[in-house]
Amino acid sequence: SNCQFHMHGTIGMQVAGPNLPYAGDWMIGPGNQFASGASLVICQHILITSGGGGRIIGNKLNSCGSNNIFAPYGTYGVRWAPNLAVAQNSLEPIVVSGNTIEGLSIGLYFDGSFVGQTATATQMTICGNQIWCLQDIVMTPTSVNAQWISGVQITGNYLSSQTVISVTTTTNN
Repeated sequence: SNCQFHMHGTIGMQVAGPNLPYAGDWMIGPGNQFASGASLVICQHILITSGGGGRIIGNKLNSCGSNNIFAPYGTYGVRWAPNLAVAQNSLEPIVVSGNTIEGLSIGLYFDGSFVGQTATATQMTICGNQIWCLQDIVMTPTSVNAQWISGVQITGNYLSSQTVISVTTTTNN
């Protein structure tokens, strides 16, 4: 709580539970501020690769630098990227509430590119956030085309996407 993460490298904070990737609860916030970051790299303020249930509440996630928002680089407020090599990787429940996320490529990114058959993210509530990014919320499928996201409630947020679509999903998520 109440920490400032300024001019970090590629990751401001990482949540990972290598020994029990499906267990444990964690919380980020309130009052943390993430701003700026390394130039001309992929920059993510919060990276979650495993760790049971999590809460991200009452934080400010600001730009990682205007040079980073377009390909081949990217800037992410919160990126969920469960590890393919870890069996029974379960992220639940997840609560994202009362955050301000601005000036990034993607505000909340559920990245399925590293997800295996057994990883899941479920019982999610995303509410009361202000998100102003190129894409506000993005959910992508897994490399093995397995459904890994279920039970999502997105409500009461202010979404101001700089692209045509604010929430991007695929049919198997």
